[in-house]
Order: sequence, then C-alpha cells, then structure tokens
Amino acid sequence: MNVPEDVRKDVFEACVNKINKTSAGETSDELLAMTIAMADLQWETPEWTDAFVNRSLLRRNKMITEMIAEAEEKAEKKAIKRELNSIKTILGKRFDAIPEDVLIRMKNINNLEKLDSLLVLAATAQNIDEFSQAVSNY
Repeated sequence: MNVPEDVRKDVFEACVNKINKTSAGETSDELLAMTIAMADLQWETPEWTDAFVNRSLLRRNKMITEMIAEAEEKAEKKAIKRELNSIKTILGKRFDAIPEDVLIRMKNINNLEKLDSLLVLAATAQNIDEFSQAVSNY
C-alpha cells in the first residue's frame, strides 16, 4: 500500500494515543506491541515508531516476536529483490545482453552485502565477463 509517510505517522500516533487513553497495564502493553508489529509488517519498520512505543514491549509476547521475525524476513526479501533488479538494470544499460547463467547465479545470492558488492561491480566492470566471473565466486 502506497500511503504517504506523514499519513502513516498520523494514523500510528492516533492508534497509540487511543490505546494509552483507553487501556492500562498489560493489556495496554500488548495492544501497543500489536500496533507496532502491524506497522512493521505493513510499512517496513518505520523509524519514527520508536518515538511512540518502547520496542522492549514487543519481545514479551511470542506471537509478536514471530510477527517481527516475519516482518524482518519480508523486508530482507524485498531488499534483495530490489538490489537484484538494480543490478539487472545497470547491466542491461551497460552491456548488450546478460547471460542466462549469470541471471540464475545472481538469483541464488541471498546476501545483501554480496549483492551490494555486485551492484558496484555492475557499474564498474569493464565487460560482462568480468561481472560473470565475480558472480561465479559467490
């Protein structure tokens, strides 16, 4: 969902304020934890949520912990996909064709640090063979 950040922040803040006004104690903690977990899942862990909710609340509940792990995994997969698309775009602009075996090997790389290195190499390699060799090393 493509909602402007200021709107997301306003909605989140309104939820937190409502919980703080209408709930108390453990119930409030659980509702706040659920609210931030849902924001994390939907909006890829916006940093501004930290200003409203103590993240240590999230660690107390097993379901919340699982939701956070799922959100982090989802965010990492999105980042990997974005990085791969950036690499393919750069290679496509610089070289006539990207060999199929290179594309297949790239898809098997699930480490953002390695993909960051390949992104730089995609922009600086003298030719597709130099890039292909580097992908083979991963």
